[in-house]
Amino acid sequence: MTQTGKRLRAGDRSSYEGLAPVAHEAARFLPCPNNDFNGADFLYFASFQSFVDRAEWQRHRFAEPPVTAKRSLHFYGNVNVGDGLDVVVVGEREDGQGITHWSEVRRGSDNQKIADVITEKRWRQR
Repeated sequence: MTQTGKRLRAGDRSSYEGLAPVAHEAARFLPCPNNDFNGADFLYFASFQSFVDRAEWQRHRFAEPPVTAKRSLHFYGNVNVGDGLDVVVVGEREDGQGITHWSEVRRGSDNQKIADVITEKRWRQR
């Protein structure tokens, strides 16, 4: 898992082949100090995945949203209270099984990548 994180941080796509490059603009967010940060002013780990899910929702607005099957998070930094963040989808695959996407979370003040998040979701069974 450590080696995967190193490759993702460097932008190496070999860990997740089959994800087509995406041309979506970054989704911008301003984390809320009361809900997204802990008492030490670190962004909660759960907030990272929450922003990724919100960015997905802004892009797709599925009639029947898929359910999360697997998620891999690799953390490299944090964001200060008052600083924004961008979620940039760099690769995505959608098929009959579901949707998989690789998102980079970047700090707004310096565009530094602070996390890579790989999310696999499955379509709901009818």
